[in-house]
Amino acid sequence: MADEKRNLIEDMLMLRVKWQADSEYPPKIQAAWLEAVERAIAAEENQRLLITAMEQIMEISVKGARDSEKILEIAEQAVRRVKYISSK
Repeated sequence: MADEKRNLIEDMLMLRVKWQADSEYPPKIQAAWLEAVERAIAAEENQRLLITAMEQIMEISVKGARDSEKILEIAEQAVRRVKYISSK
């Protein structure tokens, strides 16, 4: 599934590069498409960040760390990133 998403985003980026001023598509449609591409990329990056944060939390838990502040900090960073990406 992740590979399919990556391929879709790569395809969208290729289309983005190919668009020219003399495109048959009106500028508003091009702009909407570019915005969709940007959001898809941001969403994928956001997903990767959340997965990384969860892996870090699991790693800390597995090692038996009792440092709840570190776990909370990682979780808060992930939440802030989600809110930031979602606000765009």
